[in-house]
Parts: sequence; structure tokens; C-alpha cells
Amino acid sequence: MPTLDTPAERLAAVAEATTVVIFRRFRSEPHDVIAVFPEIPADYGHLVQSYMHIGQHGGCDYQTLVDQTRPAGADDDDVKELRAELERIGYRLEVRRRVTAEMDDARRAAVAVLKNPHLSGRTVREILGR
Repeated sequence: MPTLDTPAERLAAVAEATTVVIFRRFRSEPHDVIAVFPEIPADYGHLVQSYMHIGQHGGCDYQTLVDQTRPAGADDDDVKELRAELERIGYRLEVRRRVTAEMDDARRAAVAVLKNPHLSGRTVREILGR
């Protein structure tokens, strides 16, 4: 992994980065859409970051959310609106349908870096000892 020594290099890396997102729709009224970011921790444990029109960013337990929601299709107007809102505030989104083990590992590695900043710059594999 290359080191990013200058502020310009760090800014360029952030500008190129994409954020994995999964869109879900609540089963209960009013059937709102939520964007879930499975690689971004919302705490030092298992919560992931999420975003909705109302309330905006917040943490959520992905497994509980899956029980309360269903997948939301990319062609859904509410998904298009929420995606546009996220892109307006600076996200470069990579839309996925479900969480993978790699996404969970990325979130766990991010938590490890938050707890131990000296791990910054290492790969997920190095951080998780794999």
C-alpha cells in the first residue's frame, strides 16, 4: 500500500475513493428507504453507518435492519432520490445488494484503526492478522 505523504496525495485518494452502499426499504409504513454503509463503523463494535432523508446519518445493526426491511431496487424513485442526495453531499457510491465477508472485514479493520491509530496505513489483512 503506497504511503500518502502530502496533503494533496491524501486529498486525491479521498476524492477517488468509493463508498459501498446497500439500499433497503422498511416493511412497515411509511416504507422509507435507508442507505446502509456496511464498511463504515458507527461505533467501536458492530454497528454500521446509515443514512436517511430524515435524521440523516446514524448507526444501525445490519442484521436487525435486514429483519425489518427488504431490498430496494436501483430503479425505485425513492432510491434514486436518496442516492442523488448522497452524491450531492460528496459520496461516490458503489451500490451493492448484500453484505459480504470482505465488507465486514473492512468495517472491523476500520474499528481496529479507530481504537489503535498506529495501525493506520496497513491493509485489512495485516490489521486482522490474516
